[in-house]
Amino acid sequence: MRNLSNSQIACITLLWLLLCYLLIKGYHGINTRVVLTLFFSGIIVFAPIYKQVKRRNGKK
Repeated sequence: MRNLSNSQIACITLLWLLLCYLLIKGYHGINTRVVLTLFFSGIIVFAPIYKQVKRRNGKK
């Protein structure tokens, strides 16, 4: 697995936030489906980032 730089992590986070905004705007508010979608997409996006940052900080 390739290491992500801090700027790449920031770009991924900003894109995820943009998609969250578009999802909330598209459903005209927050309901159960939107909350579950945001929760599970957050896990999919941020779990690998967290593991990589944890591994990177552990080597120092």
